[in-house]
Order: sequence, then C-alpha cells, then structure tokens
Amino acid sequence: MLAEQAANCLELGVAHGVGSVWIAAALDELGGDRRLVAVDNESALQREPRADQLLERAGLRHLVELHYHAHSYNWHLLRRLSEYEGTFDLVFLDGAHDYEIDGCALYFIRRILRNGGWLLLDDLDWSYDSSPTLRDTAAVRAMPHDIRTEPHMRLLWEAMVLTDPCFDRFIEDGDWGWARKGEASDRDRSLTIRRDHLESWRRWLGRAVRKIRLRG
Repeated sequence: MLAEQAANCLELGVAHGVGSVWIAAALDELGGDRRLVAVDNESALQREPRADQLLERAGLRHLVELHYHAHSYNWHLLRRLSEYEGTFDLVFLDGAHDYEIDGCALYFIRRILRNGGWLLLDDLDWSYDSSPTLRDTAAVRAMPHDIRTEPHMRLLWEAMVLTDPCFDRFIEDGDWGWARKGEASDRDRSLTIRRDHLESWRRWLGRAVRKIRLRG
C-alpha cells in the first residue's frame, strides 16, 4: 500500500501547519523511522498559530523538519537538490498555487521523488479571483483577467504533469491530483479514478487525526 511506503515526505507550503500535522500524524501512526520535511516562506513565521506551535500541540514536532526561506521553497530545493535527489516517497505541493512558482517547483519535484513515489497537488481548481483573502488586493486586481481567473494548478496539472513522461499513473479526485513517478517500463500513461486507493489514504489519515484528538 502507498501509505505504508511513505517514509520520507516533503510538504511545500506550510502556512499554519495543518497539513503538516495531518501528514506527521499519519507517519506516527505507521511507526518506524519516518520524517516529514516541510518548507515555506519566512512570512509563514508571522502566522498565528505557527506550524511549530501546532505540531508541538499535537505532540508531533519530533517528526517534522521545518524550513523557511526568504523568497520561496524553490530556493530551498535548489540548495538541497543533491541531498534530496531521488529520496522522497511523497511530495505534497500546496503552496503558492502560482503557475510560475509551482512550475519551477515541479522541475525539482520530478528529480527529488524516488521511482514509485507520488506527487500530490492540492487545489486544482483554485484561482486568485476565487480567493476571499487575495482577490481584492491591489496585486491581484492588477493581474490580466486570464491570469487572475484561471486555476493555475489545473493548468500545471494538464500542461506539465499529465504530459510528462516522468510520470506514469494519474489519479484525479476533486481538487486533488496524484501522479506517480514510474519506471520507463511501467509507463502506460493512464489517468484513472481509483476510489479504493484513495480510500486507503483517507482511512490512514482518519486514524491519525483521531489520535491527535485523543492527545488533545
């Protein structure tokens, strides 16, 4: 099962650390030598609560390496590329939701995933115009209409992931897009909805969340 293979996970885009808690709790549920590397901009340190505080509260801080960069997680990936290459079982991309920033991130992700590892994109249908916190800002109002209204992660999913021969299996479930980095001999280039597979992840995460609630 995919969940049982997830020993080394990477999260790009941390914010308050809710996703970090979910993933770390799932790793804790599995047991053994597992870790989550979580990366965001330094601006995330101004959030309340911070990711480290949320992880401490959940009793999971020891499972997570938190990293912050002044500009973006792409700079962190560039600096650590030789260390990270081919090592991650799961990369969860839930950060900028921007075509340019996350298009660059996908270059690094395809290199740091191990063969058989999975990429998970979140918010496939999010757009700047649909964001209640961003749509009325001056920066977003100044964007061209198509850049403001089109879902950037959906564009990346269709233009850069589904067409990339590095990936061989694809699962789309609502706002989630999964892609597996495969061996050349396995690449059937199929897009499927595998509810049984996705449900195994949901059960795994569900057990982990219940564990957090019991701790609280």
